[in-house]
Amino acid sequence: MNRRKISIFLTVCSLSVLLCGCEKGTVDYDIDTQQGTLEQETSPLNLESVDNWEEEISISEDKNVSIQANVKIPDVEQMSVMELQEVTFDEAYKKKVIQKLYGTLEVYANEQESWTKDRWEAYIKSCEEELEDEKLCLLEMKADSTGQYDASIDFFEGLIEELQDEIEKCTKQMEAAPETVAVTTDFSGESYYGTINGLIYEIDFYLGDYSEIRFSVADASQVCPDELKDAKKLSYGGSSQSYIVDKKNLCTITEEEAKKQAEEVLRAMGWTEFVWQDTQVLEWSDFLGEADGTSTTNHLPDGYCFTCEKGVGDFAFGEFDSGYSFLVEKENYCNETATICINDHGIVSVSVGNPVNFVQETENVSLLSLDTVKGIIKKELSENPDKYFNGKSTIHFIELQLNYLRIEDESRAGYFSYVPAWRLCNMTGTDNNRKISSVPVFVNAIDGSIIDLEDVIRGRRDME
Repeated sequence: MNRRKISIFLTVCSLSVLLCGCEKGTVDYDIDTQQGTLEQETSPLNLESVDNWEEEISISEDKNVSIQANVKIPDVEQMSVMELQEVTFDEAYKKKVIQKLYGTLEVYANEQESWTKDRWEAYIKSCEEELEDEKLCLLEMKADSTGQYDASIDFFEGLIEELQDEIEKCTKQMEAAPETVAVTTDFSGESYYGTINGLIYEIDFYLGDYSEIRFSVADASQVCPDELKDAKKLSYGGSSQSYIVDKKNLCTITEEEAKKQAEEVLRAMGWTEFVWQDTQVLEWSDFLGEADGTSTTNHLPDGYCFTCEKGVGDFAFGEFDSGYSFLVEKENYCNETATICINDHGIVSVSVGNPVNFVQETENVSLLSLDTVKGIIKKELSENPDKYFNGKSTIHFIELQLNYLRIEDESRAGYFSYVPAWRLCNMTGTDNNRKISSVPVFVNAIDGSIIDLEDVIRGRRDME
């Protein structure tokens, strides 16, 4: 129930060594097994320059295909095959990461049963502060109440009771807790803490539907703006809102300097290939509750927040083969992502989602001609109509795009490659909220093999 936990991270100078080692392996990617005799081009730039593919195809008396597709070919000189390996949070991996971050393995288990009296005391204090804040909110709601039933009042009353029970339980645990604990020798847990330059830093390994590594300082007030060091409800995160962007950024380093630090950290973590997605102002906030139940929020800009994804060149992996939740009850998005926040203290926070090891890249792969791809697609629709029509008499396609698709390595668990692939699909919605509205046709751009959508979804759900 650690509601007040805030992630703050180590400075760049402490991350000068690798977190994630690269496992060198061989790529057994057979590009000639199915369509080896097909004509091939050498790069996307050599593909036919067309804007649209317009064609009507009669599959049978009651099945027709209407293609009015915008053809999207990337403006790049070459495409690659990128092989990656999913990280396993075993004891060996955790020890390697901890050693690189802390410079030592002298850390402590961070599960509550291992806490000292001091750590229990700090946690209980945070719960007590939150309890007072929730009581103020409840007073405000009751003052505005019309006398009718209000579910929000019940919610806050339940939350207050929960906090009171938590404080009582934790107080008993604190009384029985030791003054000190021994350095851990067990790295099978999820959370650890240690000291760096006089500050306590925590590291968490979350493994589940969405695996993640977080490395944070226990006290956020040590790296926040001076005006917020006594904040009761301190929080931070990237923001593009005008009310914060228009203020003077308290951070004295430039955005370019901050991004260089972020790049250094990512490369230290084994991320040799990534694509920047967004840059925002790092916003710090404090919720100010007053005795009369009113509240305001203090916002200060101090630093930058960068997001990136695994990728190659200008391509970010993960967008091309997701968005098919209409076919399954639950879809696991396992994009390899990272968020890095930086201010004058250095790295404020780093969160790495679904970390992977880079294995190797096969550059400048040969691609099939566009005419060949069209022929493969028409043959697939004619020979396997039931996969795509789903009871419809006519199906429509409006986009043919070349991008990267994740393909699992069936012979080695945990290994996968991003390969150039074509997708013919129908899209609905606006530019900012476009969705796949029918089963797409995927074609491997190297060997012309058809990639089943079920295989794409299965690859993205194997981690569940």
